[in-house]
Amino acid sequence: MTDSEAARAKLQDVEVMYFDVFGTVVDYVDTVTRALRREIDQTRMADEHLLRALQQDYDWRHFTIAWRSEYKRETQRLAALGNPDRVTVDQMHLAALGRLLSDLPFADRTCVPESIRKGGVEAASKHLEQAWTADTRARLNHTWHLLDPWKDSVQGLESLAETHKIGTLTNGNLNLMVDMAKHARLPWHFILSADLIGSFKPDPKMYTSAMALFDIDRSSNPARACMVAAHLYDLQAAKECGMTTVFVSCRPTEDSLPPEGKPSYVDIVVDDLLGLARLASPSPTK
Repeated sequence: MTDSEAARAKLQDVEVMYFDVFGTVVDYVDTVTRALRREIDQTRMADEHLLRALQQDYDWRHFTIAWRSEYKRETQRLAALGNPDRVTVDQMHLAALGRLLSDLPFADRTCVPESIRKGGVEAASKHLEQAWTADTRARLNHTWHLLDPWKDSVQGLESLAETHKIGTLTNGNLNLMVDMAKHARLPWHFILSADLIGSFKPDPKMYTSAMALFDIDRSSNPARACMVAAHLYDLQAAKECGMTTVFVSCRPTEDSLPPEGKPSYVDIVVDDLLGLARLASPSPTK
C-alpha cells in the first residue's frame, strides 16, 4: 500500500475535521508585517532621522514573529493552568504589543542597523511607544482579525466541506475568528474557540470537549475526529486524545518535519489543504 493509499484509508472513518487557523489556514506573518509597515509609513515623530530609520531599516517581519512568539508563550503557560482568568488572544496580543514597543525586538542585538544604533535603541523604543497611541495599537491589534488565507486554503476548505464537517479548533477567540472567516471567506461549518471551551491548546480539554460536541467518544472511536495543523505540538496533543492527525508541511512560517522523519503521532502529511482535499475525496482526482 502506498503512502497515498494508506492516507485515504485512514481518512475514510473521519467525519469531523478540526483546523488550527493561525499559520495553518491563514498567513499571519505577511499580513501583520504589511500592516506594521503601513502604520510606520504614516507615523509622525519629532526625530525625523530616527523615524526614517524605523521606516527603512527596521525589520518589521521580525517584529511580527516576536509578537506571535509572545502569544505562544502565554497560551502555553495558561493551557497548563486551564486559563482561570479567561484571558483572550485579543487581550494577549494587545498586551504583547505594548511590551514590544517598550523594548523593540531585534533578531540579533549585535546586528542593529547603524541608522537606529546612532539614535539609540532605547530612544527608538521610547519615540515609537509615544507615537503609537492607544487608538493606533487597537487598530494594529485588529489586524489579527483580518488575516489573509494561504492561496490554497479557501479552495481546499470548500472541497473538504462537501464531504466532511469542517471547523476551527483554535486558540483564537470567537469574535476574532468570525471576523477572520468573513474577511478571508473561510467556509466553516462551525467555530470552536478557546474562549468557548475555556482553555488553550495543548490542554487536552480543548480536544476532548471539541469531540464531545460532535458526540465523538474518546474511549470508543476518537479517530472519527481529525486535527489538521501546521504545528507539531498541536498534533501530538490531539493524538494523545485519540484523534486522527494531519500535518500541513509546506507553510514557510510554521513547523517542519524533524530530520528523522514523520513522528509517530502524525498520521498523514500533506503539502497544503488542496492536497488534503484530494486525499479525502470519495474518488481519486488528478
